Amino acid sequence: MSSYKEVDSYTTADGTKYSALAGKKGTRIRKIDPDGKETLLASSKKETSRSNNVSTVQKQFASFKQGLEKAEAGEQLTYSEADVKTDATAGRGILGQQKDTASTITLSDGTKLSAIYGKTSNEVATVKRLADEIGAVSEANVPEEVEVEVEVDTELETGGEGLDGAYEVVNESVLDGTEIELGDGLEAEEAEEALSEVGQGAAAAFGGEFIGDTTQETESFTNVASILSGGGMAGDAAGGQAEEEAAISVGPAEDEAVEMYTKGRRSTIATSSRGLLTSEDEEEDPTLRQKRSLLAG
Repeated sequence: MSSYKEVDSYTTADGTKYSALAGKKGTRIRKIDPDGKETLLASSKKETSRSNNVSTVQKQFASFKQGLEKAEAGEQLTYSEADVKTDATAGRGILGQQKDTASTITLSDGTKLSAIYGKTSNEVATVKRLADEIGAVSEANVPEEVEVEVEVDTELETGGEGLDGAYEVVNESVLDGTEIELGDGLEAEEAEEALSEVGQGAAAAFGGEFIGDTTQETESFTNVASILSGGGMAGDAAGGQAEEEAAISVGPAEDEAVEMYTKGRRSTIATSSRGLLTSEDEEEDPTLRQKRSLLAG
């Protein structure tokens, strides 16, 4: 009968078992594959009471078991050579003597694996075996990427599902929706008037009274066709006058904007590439004569 007794264990989903063993002469951490193959991952030789060795291997196995549990849950645990700490990196004692400390590896999630007793090289080999075992379990439990196809209704037609019920308001009148009676009193009247102006502004901005209607039924803020036919969009007084005549105001802010078409420096520009800014009905100023040419006409 073996002198080592199992004090803790962990079995993965595939049937692999890891056992922590302790006896009077030392400790063991053993791996047993589903087919029965055994591999010694860690061991220490220290002849003392079994209870002391039980405490030692339980502490060592606790962090190893924690790493296995996280690895099986899909967490990817890794380490680098910089994560390995030994006697040489642990420093010295109060009197300057070299301390005999455990060699350790800190995994990417902060889990610290350790090994003590024996040569430093053997301790490092032990903690690396434990860390590599956790790494192998991590690799075996990498979550599979799942592709999710999402269908989005992009057809702009009445009756479609749309996004967040957007099509439910198609063909409703934006003017009717903003003509709401809020009760009696001055504040209610002011709120009703402001809401009505919002509806008028929306209809003007979108070029139609009905939501979702692509056919323009109302003139937008500036009737571009009128401007072009009247000679607008030029940086002179005539252009400003044409834009003022073509503009359609839907509120106080627009009124002020329309007034600016014929104000400022632009209003002082009386000539353009079209010549003197006079209408066809105005008589030509006799003091202004046409430029004469030196060539015979």
